[in-house]
Amino acid sequence: MNADKLYQVVFETLRTIPLGQYKSEEKQLQPYLQAEVSRVLENVFPGEYEVKISIGGKKRPRVDLRGTNFWPDIEISKNGKPLLAVEVKLAGKSLATAISGTLGQCLIYKLKYEYVIGFIKSQVRVYPQYNEFDKQFEEMLEKLGFPLIIR
Repeated sequence: MNADKLYQVVFETLRTIPLGQYKSEEKQLQPYLQAEVSRVLENVFPGEYEVKISIGGKKRPRVDLRGTNFWPDIEISKNGKPLLAVEVKLAGKSLATAISGTLGQCLIYKLKYEYVIGFIKSQVRVYPQYNEFDKQFEEMLEKLGFPLIIR
């Protein structure tokens, strides 16, 4: 098993797949991402990985912390061992709220998963790097061990 390659394939897939406009994160965006990631992983690693989304059911992936539960939106596992979590947000009104929520959940998922990716589909305007803290922010995320993809 090459977990680093798994991470790279998932990261590139999330960074490059075509995206549309979505009304619902849970009913439209998450299932679409699951299908695309599953398709790509099946092509690269036939039969090796299972891709789950955390919609419904009692056996959905979760991290228990301080008397509550957090569910990664997408979990990739191999032979029942969780390897990678993706936190998905659909930013329809506030990119700031989506960023802060995604970051908090990604930190929590690092307790259980070797790899974590934050993914935000913004339906509000996303400005290219223009802020004095953007570079410092990216470096901080790298130290924390997860990227944040905003598209």
